[in-house]
Formats: sequence, C-alpha cells, structure tokens
Amino acid sequence: MNNSRKNRAVARLWPLFGFLAAGFLVMGLDIADGVGFLIDVDDRMRALQIRDLVADGQWFDRRMPFIAMPQDYVSPWSRLVDLPYYLTTLALRPFLGDDAALSLARMIWPPLLFVMLGMFAVRTMRFITDGGITPVQSVLAACLMSFALWNFVPGRIDHHGLQLVLMMALLSGIADPRPVRGGLLAGVAATLSISIGLETLPFIAVALGALALVAALQFDDARLRLQALGWAFGLSALPVAFALAGPSVVADNACDALSAFWVSAILLGGAVAALTPLSWRIGVLSRDHAVVWRLASLAVPATAAGIALAVAFPACLDGPYQMIDPVSRAFWLDRVQQEGGVAYLLETGVLNLTSMLGIFALLNVLAVPVVWRGMRSGRYGLAIVWLVSAVATLAGFVQIRFITFPAAFVPLLIPLLIGTAAGGGMNWRLLGAFALPPILVMFWLTAFPPAPFTLDAFDLMADDRCKGEDMSVLAEAPAGRIMTPLGLAFAIAEEPYGHTVAALPFHRASPGIRRVALAFAGENSAERREGLEPFDYLAVCRRDGGHDLSGARLYRALVQGQDVPGLVPVNPDNASRFRLYRIDVTAPDAFALPPGGM
Repeated sequence: MNNSRKNRAVARLWPLFGFLAAGFLVMGLDIADGVGFLIDVDDRMRALQIRDLVADGQWFDRRMPFIAMPQDYVSPWSRLVDLPYYLTTLALRPFLGDDAALSLARMIWPPLLFVMLGMFAVRTMRFITDGGITPVQSVLAACLMSFALWNFVPGRIDHHGLQLVLMMALLSGIADPRPVRGGLLAGVAATLSISIGLETLPFIAVALGALALVAALQFDDARLRLQALGWAFGLSALPVAFALAGPSVVADNACDALSAFWVSAILLGGAVAALTPLSWRIGVLSRDHAVVWRLASLAVPATAAGIALAVAFPACLDGPYQMIDPVSRAFWLDRVQQEGGVAYLLETGVLNLTSMLGIFALLNVLAVPVVWRGMRSGRYGLAIVWLVSAVATLAGFVQIRFITFPAAFVPLLIPLLIGTAAGGGMNWRLLGAFALPPILVMFWLTAFPPAPFTLDAFDLMADDRCKGEDMSVLAEAPAGRIMTPLGLAFAIAEEPYGHTVAALPFHRASPGIRRVALAFAGENSAERREGLEPFDYLAVCRRDGGHDLSGARLYRALVQGQDVPGLVPVNPDNASRFRLYRIDVTAPDAFALPPGGM
C-alpha cells in the first residue's frame, strides 16, 4: 500500500515535470542567440535600482541617485521584487564582489520564479479539470504560454515575472477545492500583486467581483472562500505596506504605487468581502429567494467605499499617469509601442502577436460550453478562471502591454479543451482555433500591407544608444547633471562616473522628459534654455545623415557636428561618436540656431 501511495504521488508530479521541461526548453530557445526577446528598459532600470540598494542599504529610500530632473526621481517600484536579488547579492558579494554577485543573482532568480509559476499553474489546471491533467497536456499548455514564459529567462528581472507568479497563485486559490485555504492564498496574493504594480488590478477586480457574485448566489462554499479572501486581503495590507514602503506610506498620496490610497482600498475591499456575508445568516438575507438582497448587501458598502476613496483621494480619479504633461506625452508616451492595441499591430504588420491574440480569443470562445456545464455543476472556480482569461485577452486587444497576461491565463484551459476533444467534442474546432488567426492575419496584411516605417528625430533620440562607442570622456568631466536623449540615458546612468541624467523612459520621469523635449526639439532659444538651464552637460551620439531630423533642431545640429553657442565641447578631438558638451548659459546668444535650422 505504501508503494502504491508513493507511485500515485510520483505520478501526480509528472505534469509538473512536463510543464517545467517544456518551459525551460522555450526559454532556452529564446536566449539561444544570447539575447532575450523581452529583455528591455524595465530590466535595466530594475538592475540600477537594486545596485543602488546594495550600495547604500536604504530599504525605504527609493530615490534613484542617477536621475536628476533636476528634482529627485522616486521610484514607484516595489522592494518586494528587489528582495531576492538583494539578499542573494549580499550573500555572494564577500566572495564575488558587488557587480559579479548581482549578475549571478540576475541569472539565478528568474528560473526559480518560473518553477514557482509552474507549481501554481499545474495546481490550477488540476483543480479546474478535477485532477484530470496529463503530462502531455501540461507540456502543450507550457508551449502556448511561450510569450509569458519569456519573462523568466535569466536576466529578465523586472516585476512582470513575480506578478505572473502571484496571479497564478490567486487563480489557484480561487479554484482550490478547499475554500478557506484557497481564499487565504488568493487574498494574500492579491495584496502582494497590487504592491508590485497596478497592471493586474483589472484581473484581481474581476476575480474578486465574480467570487462575490457566486457567493451571493449561494454556490456551495463560495461564501467561505470570499470571507477567507477578504480577511487575508484586508489584514495583509498594512503589514505589506509597512514592510515594503515604511511608515511613511500612510502619508503618501501617490496613485501609481502602494500608498495610503491603495492601502485604504485594500482595507475597505477586504472588509466588505469578509464582513458582509456574516449578515446573510440572519433574517431575510438567509432565505433562498433573497439573492437580490445579498447582492445589494455587497453593492451598497462597496459603492460607499468607492465614494469615500474618491472624496479622500480625488487626484487618483485621473489615473496613475496624472503626472505626465502634454509635452512628455507627445514626445514619449504616445510613441511607446505597448500603449497601442491590435490596430497598431495590424498597421505595423506584426503577425505573431496579432495571431496569438486571435488564438487566445478563439480558445476562450471554445471553452464557453465546457465552462457553462462546469458552472451548472457548481464548479465556479473554473468559471472565474475562464472569466479572468477572457478579460485579459480583451485587455491585450486594447493595449499591447497586457498581452503577457492572456499568454499566461488562457493556456490554463488547454487540458480542459483537450479532454473535451478526446471525448469526441471539438477536435477540428480546436485545430481551427490555432490555424485560423494566422491565416486571417496574413490575408489582412496582404490586402492592407503596412506602410513603410520612417524613423524621425524622436525615434532616433529614443533608440540610439551609441552602442560600442568610447564613453570615457565622462571620466574627464567632474560629476554633474547631463541632459541627453532618452536612448542614451541608460548608457550614461550605468557608467560608474557619478553623473546623473535628466530622465529615463518612465512615467514618473515626466518632468525630466519634458525638459529633454524642450532642449532638443524646442522651437526657439527660450524653450531650449528652459530645458537646458538646470544641467551641467549635454551628451549626444553623432550619426550620419539620411533621416528627417527637422522636428528636433538642436538635436539635428549636434548630431551633424555643428557648433552651437552655449555648448562647449569636452575633449573635441575625441574620435568617438559619443560627444559631451559643457553647458554655458551665460554665453552670448546661448542655444540660438539660425532660422530654419542648420
């Protein structure tokens, strides 16, 4: 009997082994050329933030010393993501030194987070299929998750990986057959996810709202799960906030990160979920026909909580991007690809992402009959997982930034769909869901070919990193504030010479981005002076012609090697394309350019 029990335990692990093996293969193919598909500015910024934490050990001080706009830049990013890299670096630096220890930590932790994701993903799939998941099904689910799994390749250290782990934990808690255990896990996961970032907020709201609805409809153990979730959600708010942001969080009115607003929202939301169902046991609310009253008992306090938050924190009604001014929006945010939707993908001819969204949409549609049957039999956890995946897919159609989430959630339905197909249901429809979107997208792109993309000055300023150029001239100049295009800013910030940059491409750097726009694209010397005056140096990367730079007159003059009053070259005989200038605002006709440019 012991051997039989042991064999069953091992057999239950095979789907996890299959998922992990397929996932590591997917990630290995991604970095086979030495470059991760999704590694981007978020990873570079996170590395700088962790490097600063290792250097000064100031856990609650999230001012980034390499940015001066000229005011301080305070990062909205959670220390929860920094924690494993920070602790690993501290443990290894006596043997390796700071830089090597941090580099090794960046290689170790993303795959470890993927293992955690795999555990929660397989757990969720097992719950929503009543345990009927095979290794082959888990392998197929992992392969379909490719775009999400690329967030776990070594070096991919931004917050998205941990967010996916926590959202998978939340879904596994929602689907867990043990309501109290599942509710507690989901509640803590929701709080931690919000503490990391707000991208998952729509999906958390959908999951909690759907659970409240089925609890009001008296679906078996939904009330217990909702209450457990509410207690865990509300009671974890203050400990998490104090641990990650410190006592000052209660006075922080920020809307884009864990703050008094979000702590209050979590406390109120948790209280509604935990306490309201207590009233359902008495009087009219306990009767079978009192669904409307139970729904009202949830809606009224939830609405009151929303009104109270709006009154107490009116600035948050404008959303998390309220600090972005029109100049910064036009110069930077409106040009960020991930802010566009599926229309942008079609306009630019991006076949793979458009097809992937189409596949996710069709898989959600194919799952509807199965989910409906499960809902009627009381399996509301399956219905909530499906609803979250459907909402995530819709969000991906609206904004590319959300595409990682349907890539993680929709594959959870694969074992369910394959099981139905094996029972004689939807074999051809399932194959069609994978084949039809790429075919339709190819037909669309053939009928409406994307227009040729032409780089302008703003694109070049965002993307030209002066890669491979000698930047040692920075060591010759005393440390100071450097005005530079956004594309070059990271290269300077990562150098060890103590200089600061005006901005990096993140929303809280909007004041600095505005100055970058005025400095390089200002229409007159007064605008250029406003952008340049607080800074000591200006840096650009010279380049050959061939691009339309008319929209940024100062940038055009400098990259073409022209002299500009008020900008004094540092080491003018340097052969590198990287050029550094000392800013002299007292020079006659400082920053003046001939009419019509140079």
